[in-house]
Amino acid sequence: MFFQSTAPPFALPAFLLCFWIATVFGADSPQWGVDQGRNRISHERHLPTVFQPGKKDPTEDLIRQPGRNVRWVVPIGSRTYTPPVVAQNRVVIGTNNEARFEPQVEDDQGVLLCLDARTGRFLWQYTAPKVSGIKFFDVEYIGITSTPLVRDGHVYFVDNRGTVCVLNLNDGKPLWTLDLIKTFGVRQHDTNNTTVILHDGLLYLGTANGLDDRHAEMERPEAPTFVVLDAATGRPLARDDHWVQGGIAHGQWCCPALGEVVQNDETRVWTVFFGTGRGVVHAFAALNREKLLREAPAPEEMSPFGENLPKIQPDWTFDGNGPEALGEAVSFHAGQGSRSYTCLSPLVFADNRLFVLFCYDAFNGASPRRAYLAALDPTLSGGSTKASRLLWKTPNIDKGAMAPLAVDDGIVYLGDRAGGFHAFDAETGQTLWKIDLKGDHWAGPLVADGKIYLGTARRQFYVLRAGREPEILSEIEMPDALHAGATAADETLFVPINGFLYAIEKESDSP
Repeated sequence: MFFQSTAPPFALPAFLLCFWIATVFGADSPQWGVDQGRNRISHERHLPTVFQPGKKDPTEDLIRQPGRNVRWVVPIGSRTYTPPVVAQNRVVIGTNNEARFEPQVEDDQGVLLCLDARTGRFLWQYTAPKVSGIKFFDVEYIGITSTPLVRDGHVYFVDNRGTVCVLNLNDGKPLWTLDLIKTFGVRQHDTNNTTVILHDGLLYLGTANGLDDRHAEMERPEAPTFVVLDAATGRPLARDDHWVQGGIAHGQWCCPALGEVVQNDETRVWTVFFGTGRGVVHAFAALNREKLLREAPAPEEMSPFGENLPKIQPDWTFDGNGPEALGEAVSFHAGQGSRSYTCLSPLVFADNRLFVLFCYDAFNGASPRRAYLAALDPTLSGGSTKASRLLWKTPNIDKGAMAPLAVDDGIVYLGDRAGGFHAFDAETGQTLWKIDLKGDHWAGPLVADGKIYLGTARRQFYVLRAGREPEILSEIEMPDALHAGATAADETLFVPINGFLYAIEKESDSP
């Protein structure tokens, strides 16, 4: 079922084999981006510029004749929207059940798949049956879209049913789970693709509480948008203080970010950032676990929607539809055809700045699509407010954008819905360059080894030179569309496409 091009010589003594593995497979990539600031960069070196992906066999679930630099390629689900993470020689990725690694698990399922990073060998999978009978709750074949976080041998993610899961990395066995739907009354819309934050014993995550099946209004406005759980047990400890009163554009799929903000007096404050379906960014200092354990009600005493939990009060907010952003007060439009900006792409904390893509909803928003990129000052001044947090914003991005972004060496990289790929100066917001890559950008770029790796929905994978001048190093036609970003770890590039996952070796001198 998979192609493997190289393997260590099995005649090596055990101690040399261990040394070989430790040397080649040293650095992990256990979360979205380089850290929980969600910046899609990597410090890996010796990554490939070219590779030969092979062709998809139309009659069998495999790739024929992959070539240069491809160590292995294995079938995964037919749709994959999340980049893989790599830890302890394991690759973990969310997808659907079309690959049928476990033949007894039939039909459409959400799947978290774990493979051996060196060989692509199947190790285990977590499956979650689809939720049927509720329209626009758990969309068919979309699979698990929450990018997992791996820490200390535990895998943290939210499945397609809205269940927060913590698994053992070695065998995939659950350590604990918490159903957001039953616990908080959440009306998930389409899926939950939040990526959790783990900090000082607490989990921070969005609930994906969204619109009803008419795409008109929130079915459960009382339910939380954002919650905090005890990482050891899953016990609910805090929730938002009704951050989305008045409605949202569609769903709430933005991933929270965490960063250590350096204040003007040089003090440092670990800060959590979250963007809502109203296009409002909320920021607050990371909470204290021991304090919450004392103040939160016992699970059996929690009231509906978690109303008696401690409420999270933001230290500051920024409204992407407000006068500071747009120059004038603009009424928010909720539901179908919304002409308001929302937060879809993960927020990125880098270089003591918060970078936010504000956009019309990708499917529910008005046409023509609109989007702009903003840089915000996350520091506190004069108590908890600033005269202005907006450092800069770009003009409207043609046909909108929704893909994740990356910040590296003073440059912000972002792809748009029309195929354009942009480089902005991170200090000023000035456009450095833009090139046409002829495909809708969903996955977002990965910046590593002086290069930019990104794919499009038109089956093209690009390698660009990172920097202040555009240069395409290679353009590779892939067997299927790319909706998920690449990951670099252990001197290897892991590239998911719809249907398959590639492990691509460091650069080879062979043709």
